[in-house]
Amino acid sequence: MILTTQNRLALFVDNAQKMKKEFSLNNATTKRLSGFLYALENKQVDCGAIRKCRALINENTGLFSAFRGNMLFGIATMLSLTTEPNRVLVDTLEIYNLLRNEKFRASDHLVIAAFEIALQADSSDYEKVVGRTYAFYDELKVKRFFPIGQDDYIYSAMLGLSVLAVTTGVKRVEQTYLQLANEFSNEKISKYYLRCLFWAKRMMILLNVFYHCDVR
Repeated sequence: MILTTQNRLALFVDNAQKMKKEFSLNNATTKRLSGFLYALENKQVDCGAIRKCRALINENTGLFSAFRGNMLFGIATMLSLTTEPNRVLVDTLEIYNLLRNEKFRASDHLVIAAFEIALQADSSDYEKVVGRTYAFYDELKVKRFFPIGQDDYIYSAMLGLSVLAVTTGVKRVEQTYLQLANEFSNEKISKYYLRCLFWAKRMMILLNVFYHCDVR
């Protein structure tokens, strides 16, 4: 069933309330994020599945792993929405190590980048996509039309997953950024809007939900 914006809004609010009740000690923002991710899939939040996936992550990672950082709850939620959380986690850990071997720094952003690759790429293409991810990231650093850092790992991965050639993809990023820069004088605002373009569908729903709920 396809939900209207209003119905999805109601589902998000209901999910957020359930998360608040079931995970009273967790950060409020991460609980809302979990509720939002389930609402995007038109599903009621499954707190039991999230708990199982959080335990799964803890069982398969070290105490100081980036997977146990700020995104533990978010990754557990995203895993719980997959049909094979065990396999997806194993693949994500494999890809994360491949990314680290490419000299990406350990971070929450790299965890999400690895997860997106695990979801969207065939296992036979992991090394190729990781190589393309680094090629895009490195080329963006060379161009220097805006500061590049760890928070750019995710959309470097999204570019790596695309069929675009590296030079073509980076050129399009530059053109889009310059168009945004003409509209917004603040460099950071332009950069964040550029990131939003890589997540356009999710971002439009998110903005609608947050606008109506006045979520802070």
